[in-house]
Amino acid sequence: MLEEDEIASLKTNLAWCFLKLQQYSDARSTAKTVKEADLRIKYILVTCAIRDGTPEESLAALKDLASSDEDNESGLRKGLLSLVASEAFETDKHDLIVFVLQNLYSEDPSIDDLHVLRCLLRLIYSNFSTSAFTNRWKELYHIILISKKKLERREMRNERATERNRQELNWWIRICWSFGIEACNLGNVAAAVKFLEACSDLDQIRGNKETNRNRRQMCELLRVAAYTMNMTTNIIITENPQANLKNSSNVSQTEMESFQTALKKCRSFLSEEEIQKDLELPLEQMLRQYEFYVLSHIGTDEQLLSMLHSVRSSPYFVRHKVAFIMGGVAKAAMRTNVALTAFKLSLKVLEMKEVSSHEKLHCLREIVDTGLSIQLYQESLEAAQKLIILGKSSDAHYESDMEWLLTVLWNKGIENYSQGEKALAMQLCDTAMSILNILPASSAQLLKPTMVAGFQKLCGQN
Repeated sequence: MLEEDEIASLKTNLAWCFLKLQQYSDARSTAKTVKEADLRIKYILVTCAIRDGTPEESLAALKDLASSDEDNESGLRKGLLSLVASEAFETDKHDLIVFVLQNLYSEDPSIDDLHVLRCLLRLIYSNFSTSAFTNRWKELYHIILISKKKLERREMRNERATERNRQELNWWIRICWSFGIEACNLGNVAAAVKFLEACSDLDQIRGNKETNRNRRQMCELLRVAAYTMNMTTNIIITENPQANLKNSSNVSQTEMESFQTALKKCRSFLSEEEIQKDLELPLEQMLRQYEFYVLSHIGTDEQLLSMLHSVRSSPYFVRHKVAFIMGGVAKAAMRTNVALTAFKLSLKVLEMKEVSSHEKLHCLREIVDTGLSIQLYQESLEAAQKLIILGKSSDAHYESDMEWLLTVLWNKGIENYSQGEKALAMQLCDTAMSILNILPASSAQLLKPTMVAGFQKLCGQN
């Protein structure tokens, strides 16, 4: 006569055979006849439920497997859970296994098995397209939040984390970082902020080592960038300054507070010695530029000029760099007066130091272009004369810049002539004519006949 455990073993083997033959109904009915179901029987029931059962049946079976308290077989249980995840991949029933695992953890978050959560994360992400990532990122974030709580609980139980716990923590940190970067690339600000915040929080669990601090600082910097993008993406910049000032009504108080909080948190990583360096730090330069960018969309010219004024006390190499970038930002946001002030500040710094003429050329071009756009012709002409001097003292490297200057001055002169501003037109066209003498012969020959005839016409009718 067979003992009960021998009968159970035979029935288990029979159920396995039915399972391999894909006779799930027979496998299920046989497994259920075993009085004391071990992990193998529970796995058979889970597999049968996933293959041909309902989501509810799958949930009940998987929960029974995942919550088994057979401590001496915890390794086997995790292995079987991995096989369950593999079943979902092989049968392309991602939605089913995701539903099962998500419900498992929402109903019983006390189950401390990050192994299953990793499988769940991979299952969801593997089934994502780019558009799905945009719409369904909260599913991934929900799993990360659960995992973060479990990792915190593990660290609190042990004063010194085991190597295995550190490896687990590193895996989740890398995942959060990757998802945060992907969300940034897709322009999904809400997702980027949440994933990067989770990455920073997980890094904090690991301790305050220098590498952790640097990554957390980078997470916060990217969050600032994400908030910046969030507040400015839907704002339409026009040539009407008054209309642009109304853009601030499109940004909620909550969004502005979140942006300011992210700035403050990012700066909190700086030491006292670093804070004293202020704009000498690349991090602070970037934060100022983000602030300036936001204000260029929703702030006033006075606020922008105040920020620009704060740059004046910085070392010359920082003043030039930051002022020039701020000028470009202001120009793109059609804050031309601010842009001109920024470019002039940058040029003033360059003229105080022995720097390459190439850097000066960039500033002068921007001053000419910006000044002409807001009809500050005298400032534009002064900058143009400096450009011409640079062109005379340089080789053919600046040929294209001289051609650009000639073209914009000549066209602006003709435009003013047609509007009855003959004296100004003469001044602009005369400066353009002087550039012909420093152009290569091939370029000058093409332009000279037309320009000479046009200039003679201007002189004859002046």
